[in-house]
Amino acid sequence: MKSLRLLVSVLCVFVLASVLVFASPGQESRPPIRVAAVGDSITFGFDIADRFNDSYPSQLQRMLGSRFAVFNAGLNGVGMMSTTLPNYWESAEFRAISMFQPDIILLMLGTNDSKERFWGLSDFTESAMEMIEHFRSFPSQPVIYILTPAFAYGVNFSIIPETITNEIVPLVRAFAARENIPLIDIYTVTSGRPELFPDLIHPHAPGARLIAETVRDVLLANH
Repeated sequence: MKSLRLLVSVLCVFVLASVLVFASPGQESRPPIRVAAVGDSITFGFDIADRFNDSYPSQLQRMLGSRFAVFNAGLNGVGMMSTTLPNYWESAEFRAISMFQPDIILLMLGTNDSKERFWGLSDFTESAMEMIEHFRSFPSQPVIYILTPAFAYGVNFSIIPETITNEIVPLVRAFAARENIPLIDIYTVTSGRPELFPDLIHPHAPGARLIAETVRDVLLANH
């Protein structure tokens, strides 16, 4: 049933992206730019009262307007590494991204990889490279942005803030620089803002808005 609901959601966004057009006066109409927001519960909108309207991808859609079509491919509990459970690589959300054929992919994973039972079981950057190569193989030839995990304000849901700060964020930054992948630094913009993370890990609607604003500024500057 969950997979069916997700399929319907993907098809709705796909149809929207296929039929909407954006044009300035005197310019030829063109379909919107498809954006897939790949991530964990922070992308999904966990514990946001109205996540369908207030998750960061939903707010990003409103900010970007009809020139873009944003698909929320977030899934609670997943990480970058294939050893995290649930396994994002085997999820309906992961398969749905290839159906959507995005022009832009926003990849924000790493928070759940910090859990003690997962960290060190496999190579984080190897998994990131495998995922990037998978997305690069799409016929749509998407532009891929890698986003650092958000700042974590304390241990909750078995997530270890020190691992995020001292290991995962530096790995993401170094990986992005080495592979020439554009980086959006969500960690920095969410640091020093504990009021936006009521459970220490997940942003509420205003926190999701801050993430959406940060991503919006990068996308509008480059697309």
